[in-house]
Amino acid sequence: QSIKMTTAGTAIVLQYIAPILVLLYMVLFRHRKVRLSEILITVAVFSGVVLSFADSLDPGRVVGNTLGLMSGFTFAAQIIMMSREGTDTMDSLIISCILSFFFALPFMLRDSNLVWDARNILWVLFFGICQYGIANALFGYGIRRLDNVEASLILTIEPVFNPIPVAVILGERMGTLAILGSVIVIFFVTLYGLLPRIRERFLSLSEEAS
Repeated sequence: QSIKMTTAGTAIVLQYIAPILVLLYMVLFRHRKVRLSEILITVAVFSGVVLSFADSLDPGRVVGNTLGLMSGFTFAAQIIMMSREGTDTMDSLIISCILSFFFALPFMLRDSNLVWDARNILWVLFFGICQYGIANALFGYGIRRLDNVEASLILTIEPVFNPIPVAVILGERMGTLAILGSVIVIFFVTLYGLLPRIRERFLSLSEEAS
């Protein structure tokens, strides 16, 4: 609904405030000590997402933007809840799919443009299995093996990476800001993943020097 009521770029940027919300949750409620590097990388990644969709941001569509913001909060909540100890990620995904179906059903029934022909049903099955089913199964597997903040940052690669195969396959050119934003996101997410090794290497060199 958010994408229909505001621009896609705005909806995606608002949804991907999730890493910031996850970081705030860890600090305020889990009393985690956050390094300055984590804060800077989180802000940098979000800035990269904003740059990637800067050409299509629309702050004037209040309802759509509000829904996009709510999506960011629910996305952050999903990451936090699914990474908690004792959570069965597969059960969580199944329950979320059932709830999403019943929540979306009234909107589906009211949509006069919706046509249930064989072609559309095949596409629904394809995207349901490949884009949502397999993707969420991998997400459920990975979220149990990652830090909350790291998981939320890695997920920001998805929206900024989308234009790349589109450009390669369909020839749609990416704007300068989109390219810059994509590079920023991928660079800082990779840097976050390498930070533990960088710290270990730095400590090792410091011990050798002393």
